[in-house]
Amino acid sequence: MKSKLFYFFLFACITQMSAQQIEGQDSLSQEDYIKKVKRFSIGAKLGIPNLGGGTLEIVLPLLQNHIAPYVDYSDFRITIQDTKSSITYTEFGTNIYTNDKGSGFFVGLGSSKLDADIEFENLNYSENGQSYTASGNATLALNTFNVKVGLKSGGKFFFRFEVGYGFGNVPEDISFQSTYNGITEQFTEDIPEIPGLGQNGLLISNIGLGFAF
Repeated sequence: MKSKLFYFFLFACITQMSAQQIEGQDSLSQEDYIKKVKRFSIGAKLGIPNLGGGTLEIVLPLLQNHIAPYVDYSDFRITIQDTKSSITYTEFGTNIYTNDKGSGFFVGLGSSKLDADIEFENLNYSENGQSYTASGNATLALNTFNVKVGLKSGGKFFFRFEVGYGFGNVPEDISFQSTYNGITEQFTEDIPEIPGLGQNGLLISNIGLGFAF
């Protein structure tokens, strides 16, 4: 409930900031208005699935500033019980703004790649009546097509909020081999808990902040 109230409050703040900027720019001349468009945005995103990472966006001087390609990148690690995951998340795409200022409401279309190097600990081996405990490594590569909606405030310092979903094929488990003391066994383990990862793809929900110029 608290998280819902937080997102609602954040959504309202960004909406108000965007409205104030639009109202102030209406009185500008066309020449001054063009100069006011912030072409480059660089900052950070916090949320899921990327937890925390960097983002870069460029508002193109085409189609009246409605098109803005972007790239997101994050590299993080998660440990849950006996499973350690090292995850790299990369996303490329384009934000399509409804106004011609490179801010406000937008729809985002893109593709992402999530690479996870996973270490499973406390795996049980059995050989000639003896039991062994060791660890094993597996990899997961997931490609998704992402659809998002969001809001971005204007000005030199911006806030951004976006939600969406990344559609892709997610396996139910991972099969891999592990060797210990010359003994090799085949294991099948469930996909570890990765923020936003579901049966059909990735839930996307994050807030961002940074500088535009």
